[in-house]
Amino acid sequence: MYRIFFIFLMIFPMIASAQSFNVETKKGTVNFTYDEGTKGTLGDVSATIKFDVSDLSKGSISGTVNVSTLDTKNGMRNKHLKGEDYFDSENYPTMTFESTSISESGGVFTIKGKLKIKTTEKEVIFKATNEEGKLLFTTVIYGLDYGVAISKKREKTKIEIFIEIPM
Repeated sequence: MYRIFFIFLMIFPMIASAQSFNVETKKGTVNFTYDEGTKGTLGDVSATIKFDVSDLSKGSISGTVNVSTLDTKNGMRNKHLKGEDYFDSENYPTMTFESTSISESGGVFTIKGKLKIKTTEKEVIFKATNEEGKLLFTTVIYGLDYGVAISKKREKTKIEIFIEIPM
C-alpha cells in the first residue's frame, strides 16, 4: 500500500503539470453562422492542445481545418464558397490557428492567437469552456478582413464561429 502511495506521489506532479492532447480529427467540428442565419460546418479538424494547469502562460493551442469540407447544405453555395471569390480551396486548402496567449477567469478560457485564412493572418480572441468532456470555443470574425466576402460593408460579413472538440 505504501509503495502504491509513493508511486502516486511521484507521478501525480507530472500528470498535473503539463498535459498535451492531440484531437481526433473526425470528431472535432467547426460550425459557423453568417448572412443572417445561414449555417455551415467544416470538418477534418486537427488540433494540438498543450497546457500546464499551474501556469497557463506555458500553454498553446494550434489547429488546422480543411476548407474542402465546408458544407452549408446547399451544393451550389458550397461550390461558390470554395471557389476563387471566397476561400479558394484549391490554392488555400486549409485555415490555421496558432495561439499567442491563454488565460482563465471563472472557468472561461480566453485564447488569443493568429487565424490565417488564405494569405491573411489576423489576431482573434476565442472564449472557451469545458462542458461534458468537450472544449467549446466561440469567436466572431469578419469575412471582409480575410478577403472572403463580396460585400464592402464589414458588418455584413460577420461570421460567428463555434468549435467543438471532444477531449
